[in-house]
Amino acid sequence: MGIFILVRLSVGRLTSTILPALLILGSLPTISLMASVNIRYFVITVLSVALYLQLLAKNRIKDNPADKIALALLSGINFLVFFVWANLIFASLISFSDIVYPTWLMLLITALISFIVAKDTFENTLYLKIKSGELRKNDINVGSLITAIATSEAAWALIFYPFRYRSTAVILFSAFYLVFTSTQFFLTKEEKGRKLAKDIIIVVVAVAIILLTSKWRYY
Repeated sequence: MGIFILVRLSVGRLTSTILPALLILGSLPTISLMASVNIRYFVITVLSVALYLQLLAKNRIKDNPADKIALALLSGINFLVFFVWANLIFASLISFSDIVYPTWLMLLITALISFIVAKDTFENTLYLKIKSGELRKNDINVGSLITAIATSEAAWALIFYPFRYRSTAVILFSAFYLVFTSTQFFLTKEEKGRKLAKDIIIVVVAVAIILLTSKWRYY
């Protein structure tokens, strides 16, 4: 509670505390998943730095919504938040029974995390377009909902993926990133087919490497 109050005082708006809160809440169980002490210290350091930079970027954007460095930094950390929770989602799927952690709950959590991360990132990166009237806030909600639905469908498909949770989380993150990027191009009506094609190729290659190198999970 003390940490949450400090975050609230730092970012100002209550809605701006959601992503930092998700990063904090996801950090402890993520650290507990690490078997090596050295890896745990490394993850603690990375997540602590990420939280600091997230709060710093939110403060800079509050003063200057057009700060490109802060926007890029915040978007990257938002994606990190999604990846942290993607690991927890699939680790829980392997660790708990269907009674404790049913599939519908997993898909609901996936959709909520996807929606929150997408909405916050859209609102930050497209703030000037919203302010100028090129986009409406409802467009952001629709885009975030599309991203959430598509990502939860990808998560449902990955339930049948027989590898360890980290590999599955990477694939879900890749799916989320592609859907998010495609939705952003659609909202802004930008002609960036080459960039999207490049992102698709990179993701396909990365997923192929994961499929070829991942070990089967044990039940």
